[in-house]
Amino acid sequence: MCKAYLQSIFVFLIIGVVFWSCSGDSSTNNSKDEPITAGENIGPDGGMIEIAGMIKLDIPVGAVTDTTSFAISRADAVTQPTAPMKPLSAMFTIEPSGLIFNSPATITIDYDESKLGGKPEAEIVICAYENSSWVDILSSVNIIDNSVSAEISHLSDFCVMIDTSSAAEGIFAKLVVARNVSYLGGYSTFIDGITASFDSAYAPCDPVNPIPGISVTCEQYLLTWAAAIGGYTYPEFGTIANPFIQLGENYIFTVTASGSAPALVDSIAFPAKNPYVIIPTIMSTHSRSSDLLVNWLDYGGGTIELLLVSTEGDSCFMVETTNDGSHLIASSNLTGLTPGVYSLILNYYNRKNISAPGYDSRGFIAGRVINTTIITLE
Repeated sequence: MCKAYLQSIFVFLIIGVVFWSCSGDSSTNNSKDEPITAGENIGPDGGMIEIAGMIKLDIPVGAVTDTTSFAISRADAVTQPTAPMKPLSAMFTIEPSGLIFNSPATITIDYDESKLGGKPEAEIVICAYENSSWVDILSSVNIIDNSVSAEISHLSDFCVMIDTSSAAEGIFAKLVVARNVSYLGGYSTFIDGITASFDSAYAPCDPVNPIPGISVTCEQYLLTWAAAIGGYTYPEFGTIANPFIQLGENYIFTVTASGSAPALVDSIAFPAKNPYVIIPTIMSTHSRSSDLLVNWLDYGGGTIELLLVSTEGDSCFMVETTNDGSHLIASSNLTGLTPGVYSLILNYYNRKNISAPGYDSRGFIAGRVINTTIITLE
């Protein structure tokens, strides 16, 4: 996940926009008959419960009001996931089932890399068993430790999984209207860009079999083929002095029917805000043993993603949070990261899946604002 996401950031810096990328048998080191359990009493001061090398739950200060007895056990009785989802870990029950935290806890589960079957680690997710079905959760993959983490608001059954489907059910399209906001020295500025990609394979991250020769426009802007990125871009950039994206406006993509692709007309509302991080400041240094406070301006409405991605792309953390101008990243989420230089990335977006004949329903159209702050974690 980290490398794929970092590559997309570099594409943004080059062309002014990012292609938005990345969302069987069980794996365990124990025999099915061997019990796997852990228990811990945790109160308002927070704490951790884990089965070493398999699963860990970090409960922050204030997440529970009273001392609570937590237990982790293998969830063998839970309904097995169905294709195309494949488990990469054992399934676990965390009790008391249904408990709702005052603030999110962080679950981390190790996965078996040998079961990926050639699928990219960027596509690994933690799934929760909700209302008689498995539902994926926004997750962060650590490819060094072979673990995946997610913030959870309540307790349930959990398992690491991957979608094994590969062939696109039609053309897999990603249509993006984007703004890159920069903040330095008390001033903000931005660059606008538009991209589109079309692939004959399911390609949520990097292109697999990109399709050239497609006529695609966004409003009055004609996008042109860019072989270097395997997609289409509008060759000019909007700036703060001459923007071509307006906040809150609706943007229509049109694909002209041809031998390369069927006709498509779809639209997305661009976000109504330009959020950008003011704390931490650019090029600042932060200790991984302390909580990291992130504050941003021009907030309000919906949710955002905050990501920490190392410059090497081998260490990262992601969280989805309310767009209210502030979020505290707990030190427990930082201590596992490798020391070094990181991009703190704020993503604010509207997105929906494409529903049109001849197109893969996993494709999407999105309007997004992205802001990147370079910091050092030590």
